[in-house]
Amino acid sequence: MKQDLKVKVLSITSLFPNCINRTRGIFVLNRLKALSKYADIEVIAPIPWFPFFKNGGGPPFFERIEGIKVYHPKFFSIPKFFKSLDGLFFYLSLKKFRKKAMNSDIIDSHLGWPDSYGAWLFSRKYRKKFSVTLRGSDVHFWAKQKSTSHKIKNMIFRSEKVISVSKELKMLVKRKDVEVISNGVDLEQFVKVSKVKAREKIGADGRKKIILAVGNSFFRKGFFDLVSAIAELDSKEILLLIVGKDKPRVHSRIVSKIDRLNLGKRIKLIGKVDNDLLKYYYSAADISVLASYKEGWPNVLMESLACGTPCVVTKEAGGEFITDSLGIVTSRRDLAKNIKKALDKKWDTKKILKFAKENSWDKTARKLFSSFEKVIKS
Repeated sequence: MKQDLKVKVLSITSLFPNCINRTRGIFVLNRLKALSKYADIEVIAPIPWFPFFKNGGGPPFFERIEGIKVYHPKFFSIPKFFKSLDGLFFYLSLKKFRKKAMNSDIIDSHLGWPDSYGAWLFSRKYRKKFSVTLRGSDVHFWAKQKSTSHKIKNMIFRSEKVISVSKELKMLVKRKDVEVISNGVDLEQFVKVSKVKAREKIGADGRKKIILAVGNSFFRKGFFDLVSAIAELDSKEILLLIVGKDKPRVHSRIVSKIDRLNLGKRIKLIGKVDNDLLKYYYSAADISVLASYKEGWPNVLMESLACGTPCVVTKEAGGEFITDSLGIVTSRRDLAKNIKKALDKKWDTKKILKFAKENSWDKTARKLFSSFEKVIKS
């Protein structure tokens, strides 16, 4: 039940679902949906726009998503070029929302560039308390680019509140009072299904040892390394399922590698899967593998654990919460060896599910609400 709803949060981010792309930034929606139990939430989710680039019209200016009011102004953005200007154009797209800014208690933003920089400029104009949540690329990439680094650092050090989704990201930000509030997991959507039922649902061979990898950026997610690891294991009893998609040229390259190594019967590229069906893939798998080169907070690991499936994760992939009872953290060099070790190990599913249940979105929302209250009162 909502508590008075005295706190009014205006959340600004392009990393948010819409009626055209229902899975974009789903973790931000889940966080705000959970937070809406404790505060009034409105969202401004600007859409990049370029006059000579057809995007099918995009979402409407206003829509309701999971009961939350969402506005979609357009901001000028040249594809691939002059990205250092995106922060300014993002800010300019917000100027029509003066009244909403004035009525809010705090402006909450996600993703440092261009979203949070533009939202921060907006908060300064109307003298509103500002919170930024750093999620990965803002620190790993944009904060290192000459054209944007000084703007991002200025925004971070002059914001009233800085939140990081992981301890690793916090260590990369040279500000002592960064608070770590990790993502939660949707315990209604990601639930354990019996292995037999799950494999029947996805049409998988019940006799195989199944490894699952989920992600949409094949290089960054380490899928090419994972293909090499499967070749190294040299076992016909193992089946790797890769769920996700990438650009056609990248897809062609991974298909070529699979064919070159003669792994067509041991690796299946599933493509994009609706979120509602992911629980069947996680539950069908014996282990999940995340071999990413960089991550902020790896949501796929939490989803896997919520379905009772242990994980193998590379050290760079942000699995700081993975203990011996939840999975194995590995070097990239030892990926194949630790995949085999995980497949051979007898895991305690009850411990895995218990951890997931202790990390719900409601727990995240309660931490966030407490943090916002302190900032507003300060």
